[in-house]
Amino acid sequence: MFRSIPHKIPEVSHSSTQKSPASLEEDKKENKSKFDAPNFTEKYRQFSSNNLKAALLIHGGCFTQGDETWNNEQAQSIAENCNLDVFTLNFSKTSLFASIKDIKDFFLDLYKFYDSHVGLIGCSSGGYLTLRVLEEVDMPQFVFLICPVMDPTKREDMLLAADRNSNSLNIQQQQFTYFKSKPYPQANSTRLPFHIIAAKDDENVPLILISNEAKRYPHAALHIIEGNHSHSYKSTSEVNKIIHDVLKKPAETRAPIIRNN
Repeated sequence: MFRSIPHKIPEVSHSSTQKSPASLEEDKKENKSKFDAPNFTEKYRQFSSNNLKAALLIHGGCFTQGDETWNNEQAQSIAENCNLDVFTLNFSKTSLFASIKDIKDFFLDLYKFYDSHVGLIGCSSGGYLTLRVLEEVDMPQFVFLICPVMDPTKREDMLLAADRNSNSLNIQQQQFTYFKSKPYPQANSTRLPFHIIAAKDDENVPLILISNEAKRYPHAALHIIEGNHSHSYKSTSEVNKIIHDVLKKPAETRAPIIRNN
């Protein structure tokens, strides 16, 4: 005689096992490994490691000066106020080609690690380098240019015409040292949407020059704020607010606009 053996029916939980988007994001943060860029050991700094989005901040210095420490205060402030892991890089300054290669290679490392959720922030002369990098990569999730040099030749000519003082002469010398010949190469227009933050009283990159250059880029948004060129390297609430407000919008609604903030 066969004896029937009852099967135990598994208990079914009626509570939902689906996690909320906020919980899933927290899980991703907890499981995130540490970023590493072997080709740039001791050449970069990371500010915050708690976010799923990152930004590579490209410092200024008239193309010839600066390193990964130059914009520490600004990078830390943007990281804290805009929910980003912010990276600074000591890219090569031996030539335009070398600068672009370093920035592009490091950006691609970040792009892979952060699963494409990476943007660029170019400050002063770093703004020009950002535009040149955009000629080779079109993947940044967002782009901000802060008090940017957009055309080195026009910037130099305008400053010298206004006043041949120590500042304008120093800019002339550093730009020629970097580019080797004049006129300096112009950045090509890009159809990638990006945001320009310009200061009304910028002594190094005049507002009128930035405003005119912005017209060459059909998908650029120009934000005009009070202050001077120090916005390109210091922590300022005005810059933080613009970046924060833009990034909190869904990507498809970040339409370019021109406004005075």
